[in-house]
Amino acid sequence: MINFPFLTLLLVVPFVGIALLAFVNGSAFQILRNARAVALWTVCCTFLVSLVVWFQFDIDKSNFQLTHQITFFGGMGVDYNVGIDGVSLLMIMLTTTLMPLVVLAGWSSIQKRPKIYYIALLSMETFLIGAFVSLNVLMFYVFFEAILIPMFLLIGIWGGENRIYATFKFFLYTFFGSILMLSAFLVIGTYVQSFNIENWHAVIEQSFFGNVVHVLWWALFIGFAVKIPMIPLHTWLPDAHVEAPSTASMVLAGLLLKLGAYAMIRFHVLAFPNLSAYYFPFVATLSIVAIVYASLLAWAQKDMKKLVAYSSIAHMGYVTLGIYSQTHLGIKGAVIQMISHGLISVGLFYVVDMLYRRTQTRNIENYGGVATLAPKLSVLAFMFVLGLISLPGTSAFIGEIMVTMAIFKLSTLFGVLMTVGIVLAPIYGLTFYRKVFLGQPPSTGLKLQDVTVKEFFVCATLIGIIAWIGLYPKYLLIGLDATVARMVKGG
Repeated sequence: MINFPFLTLLLVVPFVGIALLAFVNGSAFQILRNARAVALWTVCCTFLVSLVVWFQFDIDKSNFQLTHQITFFGGMGVDYNVGIDGVSLLMIMLTTTLMPLVVLAGWSSIQKRPKIYYIALLSMETFLIGAFVSLNVLMFYVFFEAILIPMFLLIGIWGGENRIYATFKFFLYTFFGSILMLSAFLVIGTYVQSFNIENWHAVIEQSFFGNVVHVLWWALFIGFAVKIPMIPLHTWLPDAHVEAPSTASMVLAGLLLKLGAYAMIRFHVLAFPNLSAYYFPFVATLSIVAIVYASLLAWAQKDMKKLVAYSSIAHMGYVTLGIYSQTHLGIKGAVIQMISHGLISVGLFYVVDMLYRRTQTRNIENYGGVATLAPKLSVLAFMFVLGLISLPGTSAFIGEIMVTMAIFKLSTLFGVLMTVGIVLAPIYGLTFYRKVFLGQPPSTGLKLQDVTVKEFFVCATLIGIIAWIGLYPKYLLIGLDATVARMVKGG
């Protein structure tokens, strides 16, 4: 079975679902019911295929596995070339695990144009998986850029009142970064005479002289930093989250932000190890500013969605610190933090969605005493808040402590500064929980239905995975050992 193109099958299954959705017809109720069913079955089948990929992967090998290549246009570099290592395997599993939960999360809230909605959602899954398995740089760019289209539709059609402004801001920011990235890719591929990722890692810094290599480093860095996003390229994210439907926010925070960090691992620090080490103080400074500044902004927010959005920027700061440390411990910690943030942010946005659907407000000041009115919802929310503040026993603690240890080994100053964010997270996280869930209900007569079975299942699944990683991270860490050892020189 090892020779079967399972990665290609991962890309084909969502496309089959998209084709089936195109033929869904009937009354409005029939279209809604059948579109939901097709989408759910499709993402579940994709998850099952990803499990096969998981069990086919050999954790003791450091090279790319399950590769499948088809050459087009006489070997001009436009190849279909897929494969995975330990990092991309975890990104695929994160994607295929979260997508069924996202479909369930929007089960009752999405009523308008369900066919287009689910086609956009399945397209997102296809493009995300395609980016994570691509071993051809141009193929990666196509998937990386194509993701803009379904996200543009999700925000633009199902978003809030200012969705048009948020949509175009999101599109322009990310498109600008992508143009810089494509320019660098074309220059590097032309000079190296290969668009195969495996041929880039050892030769780029030796292929260019003078300031050219610095320009290429910056072009890729900006392109990836916009996607994460890093401060000061972050302003599109809060607007996009506030206006996006909650399911789009779940995909955006849980998966899309990871694409920029994944690209940094795959293309930046591996292709430019010496320059990345040279610019480490700059990247570390930006990352620590993101951790502290975004945490302070999260603390000041009254809109729950904005609070979670700014907390995402802060927690992704740990990811970039770990990646550019170029140490075994730091990169592994960054990958675990990416997985952890994907799970926790999806859970938090779903909690906000549950509250908003019941009250039609996201203003923290309008809440209070939710624990009295909806105790099960409050317990589930508290579990996600514990993950947000990186309590020991949660997945976030594992990622952050590994990154923190790696940074302290490189620079005591940077290590001390980044601990400020570790202090701020409990402040804004617990303040949010106290204002919304504790105390007395407001005098306006707030009434809340407790969680449904579907809502409990989605939340419990996320919490179970967060706890599993937090209590037994060894299984994921072993899967990263060989891959990360190949990426770093010692350490």
